[in-house]
Amino acid sequence: MSTKNSNVTEYTLQLQNESILDKKGDADDDVSSIDEFEDAVEYMDDTDTLSSADRKELENLIQAVDDINSVSNISMPINTNEVSNTLHYDDIEVSSSLDYLEIADQPTCTEDGNVVVVAIDFGTTYSGWAFSLRQKFKDDKLDIQIKNGWQSGDGLVTPKVPTCILYNENEEFNSFGYEAENMYAELIDDNRAGDWRYFSTFKMSLFCDDNAANMGFGKITSRYKIKDVNGYRMSALKVFGDTLKFLKNNVIETLELKISSIPLQYISWVVTVPAIWTDKAKQFMRLAALEAGIPGTQLTLAYEPEAAALYCRESTYQRKGQLIGPISTFGTGESLLILDCGGGTIDITTYEIMANGRLKELHEPTGGPWGGTIVDKAFMNFIENIFGIEVWEEYKHEYKGEVLDIQRHFELKKRTVDESSERSELFLQFPRSLFDKYEEFYSKPFTTENGVSRHKDKLRIPREKIISLFDESTTAIINHTRELLQKPCLVKVKSILLIGGFSDSAILRNKVIKEFSGMTVICPDDAVLSVVKGAVIFGNTPGLIQERVCPLTYGIACDVPFDADKHSKSMLRYYNNRAMCCCVFKVLVRKGDTVIIGKNDFETIFHPTRAQDTKATIGVYTSTENDPMYTFGPFVQELGILELDIPDTSLGKFREISVCLIFKSTELTVIAKEGGNLVSGKFNCLG
Repeated sequence: MSTKNSNVTEYTLQLQNESILDKKGDADDDVSSIDEFEDAVEYMDDTDTLSSADRKELENLIQAVDDINSVSNISMPINTNEVSNTLHYDDIEVSSSLDYLEIADQPTCTEDGNVVVVAIDFGTTYSGWAFSLRQKFKDDKLDIQIKNGWQSGDGLVTPKVPTCILYNENEEFNSFGYEAENMYAELIDDNRAGDWRYFSTFKMSLFCDDNAANMGFGKITSRYKIKDVNGYRMSALKVFGDTLKFLKNNVIETLELKISSIPLQYISWVVTVPAIWTDKAKQFMRLAALEAGIPGTQLTLAYEPEAAALYCRESTYQRKGQLIGPISTFGTGESLLILDCGGGTIDITTYEIMANGRLKELHEPTGGPWGGTIVDKAFMNFIENIFGIEVWEEYKHEYKGEVLDIQRHFELKKRTVDESSERSELFLQFPRSLFDKYEEFYSKPFTTENGVSRHKDKLRIPREKIISLFDESTTAIINHTRELLQKPCLVKVKSILLIGGFSDSAILRNKVIKEFSGMTVICPDDAVLSVVKGAVIFGNTPGLIQERVCPLTYGIACDVPFDADKHSKSMLRYYNNRAMCCCVFKVLVRKGDTVIIGKNDFETIFHPTRAQDTKATIGVYTSTENDPMYTFGPFVQELGILELDIPDTSLGKFREISVCLIFKSTELTVIAKEGGNLVSGKFNCLG
C-alpha cells in the first residue's frame, strides 16, 4: 500500500509504478512484444524457407520475449527511489471494524417475485446448462430444469453437449457442439476446410497457470491466444466468450418457451470452474462471460466439486446398495471427500457437515490434469500402435469425420467397459476405410497386430489392453487421493463422493472402491449432471458453503525498519535518515487459514506517512509460501492494485486506513476505508 507525496518515517506499503511494471512484462510497451512473439512463433511453424540468418533473428526474438514471459508471473524487486507513495504501518490487528459493510450479491427480482437462476457447466469435453425459478426453488430445491437431450445427428442423445466450436476463415462463429463436429467433418470430406478454425478440449488451456509451460500452454493474459486442432491461433477470450454466448443463448431460448418474455436483467448467472484454478484463470472466465453478454453484477463463479456436493446434499443416492437420504442426513461432524472426475481435471475437496447442515471445507482444493482425456489420448496412441504411425497419421488427416466417429464410439465404450466382466475380449467398431488404408500402405490385409485381431469391421481386443488405457489416469487419481487422506486434518473422512462425467466409467469407480475398501464410496446415478444442478442450488443459496481453507497467502507490500540480521542489504533504503527494508510481504491471510465466507476477518490498519497525502494505493500479493519475506521471487505474484482517495488531510499522519480482505462466494474482494472514503474491488490478474 502507498500514499501520494510522502516521506517514509515508519513502516510503509509500496506501490509498483508504471516504470516498474515494465520490468515485469506487464506494461503497455510489452503488448507489441507479445504480438511479435506470437507472429514469430506462428511464422516459424508455418515456413521452411527462412534463411539461417532470418531464422536466427526470429529465434532470438522468441527467446527474448519468452524470457520475459517466464518471469512475468513473478513479482520483481522495485526501485523505491522511483516510488512516490507509501503508508505508515503500526502492526495493529483489528478484527471486525468493517462488519457493517456488505458487498451484496445482486440478483434482481421479477414483478411476481421470482428470480431465475441459470447455471452453465463449462466442461473440458462436455458442457451443459440448468435453471430454476427462485419461487419454485423455495418449495422444491430439486425442481431444476435441464435441456431435454443434445442430439448428435446420428441417433446419439446426451445430457450435455461436446465442448467444441467452429469458426470460418474470417474467424466468425459458425457452430458449437455436435453441429460443429459434424460441420467440420463435412468440410474435411469436401476438401473445403481450408482456414476454418476448429477448437476442442480448449478449457485445459486455463488449467493451473503456474504449470502452463509444462503443459504446452502460455501465460494467461487478456491477450492470450490458443491453437485449434490444426495449429491456427485465435484469441482465447473470443473462443471462451463465444462458447458461453452459445450456451447462454440456448438456455434463453428454452426460458422464452417456458416463461413469457422474461427480461435478461432478472436472470442470475452461475458459471462453474475447477476449484484448483488460479485467480487468473477465474478472472479470465469472468471476462469471457462479459464477452458473452453476461453482466458482471449478475454473475457468480461456483467451484465444480462444491456444486456437486450441494446437489448431493439434497438428492438421494445409493449407499452400499441401499437407497438412503441426502448428505444433509449425515450426522453433524461427519466428513466426506468429493472426487470430481471431469474430462480434463480432477478436483478434490473435503468437507465436514456442520450443525446447521452447511459445509465446512477441511483442506484446500487439490487435484491435477488426470481426467478422461488422458484415457482418450491413450486410446489414440493404442490405435497408432496397432495400425502404424504412418497409416494412422495419413488417416487422421484424410478421414477426420471417421476419426470423430471412432472417438464417439470409444467415449460410450469407456463408460461401460468393466474389468470385472467374465468376457476376456472386447469388440470395437472401426471404419472400413481404416482397414483399406492399412492394406494400401502395407500391401496386405489387416489380420492381427500386437494381439489385436480383425473380425469383419471390428477389432477383437483383449480386455486387459483396454483396461490398461486407464492406468495413467486412475493411478494418479488414487495415489493423490491416498496421499491426501493421510493428512492429519482428514483422518475423520470416511466417505468418498465420486462425481463428474469421468466417474461414469465403471473401471474408475471399481478401482476407487477397491483401493478405498475401508471407506464408503458413493456414486450418484446422475453424476454427470450433479455439477450443473448443484450450481443452480449454489446460485440460490450460496451461504451453504460456510468455511473454506485459504489456498494461498495474501498480503501487501510494506517497508519495515531494517534488520541487518534478517534483511537483505539490497533491500536497504533510507527515509528521513531512517534505515528501512522495502518490499516486505505483510501477511493478511496465511495459506491454510480457515476463511469464514463473507466475514471481514482479515483486516489491518495503516497510516499515511506524510500529513499531506491525498491518495493511497494498495498493492495486493499472493504467495504459495506460508510466510514469504518479500513481495518478489518465484513463489510470489502481484494480484492487483486498489486506489483510495484520502482528500481530508486535517488529521495528517494520524488518519487510519483500514484494509480488509473478504472471501465472498468463490472470489476475493478487498476493501480500503479511511473516514467516509471507501473503495473496493476485484482485481485485474491478467496483465
